[in-house]
Amino acid sequence: MTDATPDVLAERLDRLERENRRLKRLVYGALLGIAAVAVMGQAPSSIVRVFEAEKFVLHGPDGQIRAELGVETNGESALRLYPEKKGGKAELMLAVTADGQARLQLADDAGLPRAVMGHVAIVTTATGAVEERPSSSLVLSDKEGKVVWKAPQ
Repeated sequence: MTDATPDVLAERLDRLERENRRLKRLVYGALLGIAAVAVMGQAPSSIVRVFEAEKFVLHGPDGQIRAELGVETNGESALRLYPEKKGGKAELMLAVTADGQARLQLADDAGLPRAVMGHVAIVTTATGAVEERPSSSLVLSDKEGKVVWKAPQ
Protein backbone atom coordinates (compact mmCIF):
# COMPACT_ATOMS: atom_id res chain seq x y z
CA MET A 1 0.00 0.00 0.00
CA THR A 2 2.89 2.27 -0.44
CA ASP A 3 1.68 3.28 -3.87
CA ALA A 4 -1.83 4.18 -2.60
CA THR A 5 -2.77 7.37 -4.27
CA PRO A 6 -6.03 9.19 -3.82
CA ASP A 7 -7.24 7.89 -7.22
CA VAL A 8 -6.48 4.24 -6.35
CA LEU A 9 -8.14 4.62 -2.95
CA ALA A 10 -11.23 6.20 -4.54
CA GLU A 11 -11.47 3.28 -7.02
CA ARG A 12 -11.21 0.70 -4.27
CA LEU A 13 -13.80 2.56 -2.20
CA ASP A 14 -16.24 2.67 -5.18
CA ARG A 15 -15.78 -1.09 -5.79
CA LEU A 16 -16.38 -1.89 -2.11
CA GLU A 17 -19.54 0.27 -2.05
CA ARG A 18 -20.92 -1.52 -5.18
CA GLU A 19 -20.24 -4.92 -3.65
CA ASN A 20 -21.87 -3.78 -0.41
CA ARG A 21 -25.01 -2.61 -2.28
CA ARG A 22 -25.18 -5.94 -4.19
CA LEU A 23 -24.83 -7.90 -0.97
CA LYS A 24 -27.56 -5.82 0.72
CA ARG A 25 -29.93 -6.39 -2.24
CA LEU A 26 -29.25 -10.13 -2.14
CA VAL A 27 -29.94 -10.30 1.63
CA TYR A 28 -33.12 -8.21 1.31
CA GLY A 29 -34.35 -10.40 -1.57
CA ALA A 30 -33.68 -13.59 0.40
CA LEU A 31 -35.51 -12.21 3.45
CA LEU A 32 -38.45 -11.15 1.29
CA GLY A 33 -38.60 -14.64 -0.29
CA ILE A 34 -38.53 -16.35 3.11
CA ALA A 35 -41.26 -14.02 4.41
CA ALA A 36 -43.42 -14.72 1.32
CA VAL A 37 -43.09 -18.49 1.81
CA ALA A 38 -43.95 -18.15 5.52
CA VAL A 39 -47.04 -16.02 4.79
CA MET A 40 -48.23 -18.40 2.07
CA GLY A 41 -47.86 -21.31 4.48
CA GLN A 42 -50.08 -19.52 7.01
CA ALA A 43 -52.96 -18.95 4.58
CA PRO A 44 -56.19 -20.68 5.67
CA SER A 45 -57.02 -23.84 3.80
CA SER A 46 -60.03 -23.71 1.51
CA ILE A 47 -60.63 -27.44 2.07
CA VAL A 48 -63.86 -28.17 3.92
CA ARG A 49 -63.44 -31.09 6.30
CA VAL A 50 -66.46 -33.40 6.29
CA PHE A 51 -66.85 -36.57 8.30
CA GLU A 52 -69.53 -38.88 7.04
CA ALA A 53 -70.90 -41.97 8.73
CA GLU A 54 -74.16 -43.70 9.49
CA LYS A 55 -73.38 -43.67 13.19
CA PHE A 56 -71.03 -41.89 15.60
CA VAL A 57 -70.34 -43.50 18.98
CA LEU A 58 -68.73 -41.66 21.91
CA HIS A 59 -66.98 -43.77 24.55
CA GLY A 60 -66.07 -42.66 28.08
CA PRO A 61 -62.64 -43.16 29.65
CA ASP A 62 -63.79 -46.55 30.93
CA GLY A 63 -64.66 -47.72 27.40
CA GLN A 64 -68.43 -47.64 27.96
CA ILE A 65 -70.68 -46.06 25.34
CA ARG A 66 -71.77 -42.62 26.58
CA ALA A 67 -73.49 -41.23 23.45
CA GLU A 68 -74.62 -42.30 20.00
CA LEU A 69 -75.63 -40.23 17.00
CA GLY A 70 -77.00 -42.17 14.08
CA VAL A 71 -79.78 -43.35 11.85
CA GLU A 72 -81.88 -46.25 13.12
CA THR A 73 -83.13 -49.08 10.90
CA ASN A 74 -86.62 -47.51 10.93
CA GLY A 75 -85.20 -44.30 9.40
CA GLU A 76 -85.27 -42.35 12.65
CA SER A 77 -82.29 -40.07 13.30
CA ALA A 78 -81.44 -40.07 16.99
CA LEU A 79 -79.01 -38.70 19.56
CA ARG A 80 -78.89 -40.99 22.59
CA LEU A 81 -77.10 -40.20 25.85
CA TYR A 82 -76.25 -43.00 28.26
CA PRO A 83 -75.52 -42.94 32.00
CA GLU A 84 -72.04 -43.42 33.40
CA LYS A 85 -72.79 -46.72 35.10
CA LYS A 86 -72.20 -49.93 33.21
CA GLY A 87 -75.13 -51.60 31.52
CA GLY A 88 -77.37 -48.53 31.74
CA LYS A 89 -79.94 -47.94 29.04
CA ALA A 90 -80.37 -44.70 27.13
CA GLU A 91 -81.59 -42.05 29.53
CA LEU A 92 -82.07 -39.23 27.05
CA MET A 93 -82.97 -39.41 23.40
CA LEU A 94 -83.62 -36.65 20.92
CA ALA A 95 -84.99 -38.09 17.69
CA VAL A 96 -86.50 -37.13 14.38
CA THR A 97 -88.63 -39.78 12.71
CA ALA A 98 -88.42 -40.68 9.04
CA ASP A 99 -91.48 -38.50 8.34
CA GLY A 100 -89.92 -35.46 10.09
CA GLN A 101 -91.61 -35.60 13.52
CA ALA A 102 -89.44 -34.72 16.53
CA ARG A 103 -89.40 -36.45 19.91
CA LEU A 104 -87.60 -35.90 23.23
CA GLN A 105 -87.60 -38.90 25.54
CA LEU A 106 -86.27 -39.37 29.07
CA ALA A 107 -85.95 -42.98 30.25
CA ASP A 108 -85.12 -44.74 33.51
CA ASP A 109 -82.31 -47.25 34.18
CA ALA A 110 -84.34 -50.06 32.62
CA GLY A 111 -84.81 -48.07 29.42
CA LEU A 112 -88.55 -47.49 29.99
CA PRO A 113 -89.74 -44.06 28.82
CA ARG A 114 -90.60 -41.89 31.84
CA ALA A 115 -91.24 -38.60 30.03
CA VAL A 116 -91.91 -38.21 26.33
CA MET A 117 -92.57 -34.98 24.48
CA GLY A 118 -93.18 -34.73 20.78
CA HIS A 119 -95.46 -35.61 17.96
CA VAL A 120 -94.96 -39.36 18.36
CA ALA A 121 -96.38 -40.46 21.69
CA ILE A 122 -94.90 -43.52 23.33
CA VAL A 123 -97.49 -45.39 25.31
CA THR A 124 -96.98 -48.42 27.50
CA THR A 125 -99.97 -50.74 27.27
CA ALA A 126 -101.44 -52.81 30.10
CA THR A 127 -99.41 -55.78 28.88
CA GLY A 128 -96.19 -53.78 29.20
CA ALA A 129 -95.64 -53.41 25.45
CA VAL A 130 -94.41 -50.03 24.26
CA GLU A 131 -96.33 -48.55 21.35
CA GLU A 132 -95.72 -45.46 19.27
CA ARG A 133 -98.79 -43.51 18.23
CA PRO A 134 -98.89 -40.36 16.10
CA SER A 135 -100.06 -37.65 18.44
CA SER A 136 -98.68 -34.39 19.82
CA SER A 137 -98.19 -35.02 23.47
CA LEU A 138 -96.37 -34.82 26.73
CA VAL A 139 -96.59 -38.06 28.69
CA LEU A 140 -95.15 -38.84 32.13
CA SER A 141 -94.93 -42.45 33.34
CA ASP A 142 -94.08 -44.17 36.63
CA LYS A 143 -91.38 -46.80 37.03
CA GLU A 144 -93.77 -49.58 36.05
CA GLY A 145 -94.44 -47.78 32.77
CA LYS A 146 -97.98 -46.69 33.62
CA VAL A 147 -98.99 -43.22 32.49
CA VAL A 148 -99.32 -40.94 35.51
CA TRP A 149 -99.92 -37.69 33.65
CA LYS A 150 -100.73 -36.81 30.08
CA ALA A 151 -101.04 -33.32 28.69
CA PRO A 152 -104.56 -32.52 27.53
CA GLN A 153 -104.96 -32.57 23.77
